Amino acid sequence: MDYPQNFQTVDVMDRALQILSFNIHKGFDLLKRNYRLDDLKEKIKEHHFDVVFLQEIHGMHPKNHEDSFDLDPLEFFADEIWDHYAYGKNAVYPKGHHGNAILSKYPILKWKNFDLSNHPLEQRGLLYALIDVPETGPIHLFCTHLDLTQWGRNKQFNKLNTIVAKFEGPKIFAGDFNDWNSKLQALMKNEGWSAISRQASFPSFLPLLKLDNVFYKDIEYLESMKFGADEWRKFSDHIPIGARFLLDKKKETS
Repeated sequence: MDYPQNFQTVDVMDRALQILSFNIHKGFDLLKRNYRLDDLKEKIKEHHFDVVFLQEIHGMHPKNHEDSFDLDPLEFFADEIWDHYAYGKNAVYPKGHHGNAILSKYPILKWKNFDLSNHPLEQRGLLYALIDVPETGPIHLFCTHLDLTQWGRNKQFNKLNTIVAKFEGPKIFAGDFNDWNSKLQALMKNEGWSAISRQASFPSFLPLLKLDNVFYKDIEYLESMKFGADEWRKFSDHIPIGARFLLDKKKETS
């Protein structure tokens, strides 16, 4: 992982909010041969992220994998790392369910999951959480995983834009947008969102497509965090993306 030059001062590092966004492929490796949630948790712990946005995480154990844990995947993931988390259940099936999650070291004041599904074959949602950061006050967080088709993503953009526009104050919006052609990024830009300098994140064995992104408003962006495919490809069919934002004086929000 590359660290930018402007993070060499202790003052900036102390005021940096480090975030990660990762489609974890339901905890399985690229070919779904191995359940890697335990290893993935240890890997993410190494980097001390303040907030983690997860897509395709099981909210309960899939009934057909052989590993045995005392906790369900989300509880297991958050245990001993992040004191606060929210989960938005989207896809439900006989063997379990999965969706999006936001894990935070800061208190979550409130959260809600919004349905973005266009049809039963792609059950999607927008997970919202409001965290309370002492250095800057509340920050609005959004996590999503959008449709595979451009038609579906355009329709979902209209829905999520209506939802997100109601919130005022610093905002970070992360997820797997399936935005390989950057058309959704252009739509977000038209609504006043900025995007981080992102890297190709899919497929994990040879990343070529920029499906994942982090957008932000009313918060100072410092730098992207770059992750090597060799280091991360064994955990999912994506590699993660990340960014650092500068925590400043408290700002009013609603």
